[in-house]
Amino acid sequence: MQIELENIENNLFITAYGKGYVVINKKRFKNIIFVNGYNLTEGKKDDNIYENIFLSNIFKNINKVKNNDLFLFGTGENLLDLPEKLKIFLIKNTIKFEIMNSLAAYKTHNILLHEGRNFTSIIKVL
Repeated sequence: MQIELENIENNLFITAYGKGYVVINKKRFKNIIFVNGYNLTEGKKDDNIYENIFLSNIFKNINKVKNNDLFLFGTGENLLDLPEKLKIFLIKNTIKFEIMNSLAAYKTHNILLHEGRNFTSIIKVL
């Protein structure tokens, strides 16, 4: 499905998606995508949305992520609650987060980019 947005200026917009892929900056991604600031990383196919090297590295630098407006988790087709340990960490450090299925996360990701918000997206590709 193609996403119609006016004035797509940011290279991190999700411009299209379909079964098993999303398109960002004219490149297809098939696994978990991680977007933090201007950085885009793709995880491995078997990565768990909540347990991966990317999240571990981000939370080691807690002062950098505390300035984020939001952490956006897209959990695939089904909504998966945060593991208790991660939830406690986010709440303890007053980091806001949203959990949704990936389809809703694609759209929310683009809206946050359009608004110029400082956020991190961790989205499992459908």
